[in-house]
Amino acid sequence: MAWAVIFGLVGLTMVMQAGGMEEAPGTDPDSPLATMEEPTPPNPVVVAMGRYAIGVDRYINGVGQQVLGEMRQLAQTPADRLRMVMYAGEVDNAENALERLDGVLEWVRGQLDADRAIDDESPPTALPDWIIADAEALRTIYTEGPNALDASSREALIERHRWSGRLALSFELDDADPMRAEVLAKANRFIAILFSALGVGALACLAGFALLTVAIVLIARGRLRSAYAPPAPGGSAYLESFALFLLGFLVVSMIAFFIMRQNGADLTPILIWLLPLAAAWPLVRGARVGAWRHALGLVPGRGVIREIGAGVVGYIACLPIFLFGLFLTLILSATSTAISGADEAEPITHPIMDDIARGGVWGVLGVYLLAVVWAPVVEELLFRGALYHHMRGICGVLVSAVVVAFIFAAIHPQGLLAIPALMGLAVAFALIREWRGSLIGAITAHALHNGTLVTIMIMALS
Repeated sequence: MAWAVIFGLVGLTMVMQAGGMEEAPGTDPDSPLATMEEPTPPNPVVVAMGRYAIGVDRYINGVGQQVLGEMRQLAQTPADRLRMVMYAGEVDNAENALERLDGVLEWVRGQLDADRAIDDESPPTALPDWIIADAEALRTIYTEGPNALDASSREALIERHRWSGRLALSFELDDADPMRAEVLAKANRFIAILFSALGVGALACLAGFALLTVAIVLIARGRLRSAYAPPAPGGSAYLESFALFLLGFLVVSMIAFFIMRQNGADLTPILIWLLPLAAAWPLVRGARVGAWRHALGLVPGRGVIREIGAGVVGYIACLPIFLFGLFLTLILSATSTAISGADEAEPITHPIMDDIARGGVWGVLGVYLLAVVWAPVVEELLFRGALYHHMRGICGVLVSAVVVAFIFAAIHPQGLLAIPALMGLAVAFALIREWRGSLIGAITAHALHNGTLVTIMIMALS
């Protein structure tokens, strides 16, 4: 029954991610038709790619145009398509920006007309007021210059598009102009952070290959042994615990959705802290506290500080495994794009990027609390704790690690194409758990990975 629940929920999640469950027209809040009346907040991926295009184009002429040509798939709402016009005006020229603007307006009309039955005598569909206002403002900027705009139009452009709006308003101004200097500084900072992160990541990967090679040699010589003691086959309390965790996540999501529909308050960040209670289920089933703690890895190992250090070393050593998974994800993405005939690959994103883009002190703290505290502690407790412990009673290390990794990857919101990359990461956490016995090392590695990515994104999008 526990396996039926687990694979049922995992299968449902994968079907939804693959788009197999079609929604009624207008129910998807991210569909183009649902984003016509009000402009959507800036898509953080679109903004990031826009900053990259503008920043890199200042050093290598022509690269920015190529980047814009590859990011059409990212802009799925009228507001984001208008932001693409603003980026085109910066990296290309005013004429190209105006052509893109006409294309956006034509696309919006096509979306609106497709939503109703029309005949040849039907009048043209009226565009929403905010789109008309933004289109007129951009047309003025790229024909007469930003100084020709009135104050209210300038304020509206900034309010709706933030950094992208300021970029458009600084079109062809001197780099010493305060607004333009601020806009370009953020683009240049994005480039600096990106290449610094790539450089540090490359060094970490080289160190990882060296450490992994040493680990393999030591294992072959019998000098590196596992501290984890697998259980005897039999029993299902820890498997049931994991099934309860997945069921609890579904129930919490439904309750949070209902509350949000009623009063607009999102209680998900609070309700998810109830989910670790699922790990206590074996105690209800009669497990002794000491055995339960050892089963879940809630032990100090060879000392908390030493286990944290082992988590850091283990994470670096396992980076090649993550890179292999990432390589498979890129291959799947390219294959999917070729089969579908799309112009570019479907972007892989995470909802947490929207929280980062909204900014604010409390928003940033909430992101860190979720990504660097809740996810490492709760996910390791249930995945590399309860589920992995159950699997090790019936399977070897690699099979257990791969099965747990697949379930871990499949229920994450990045989509099906990201499964190999996430599996590589999850296998690494499982190997660290196997090596140390204690869960501290796996939690440390998980927190280190999430914390690094979140910090880079916050710095790049601020």
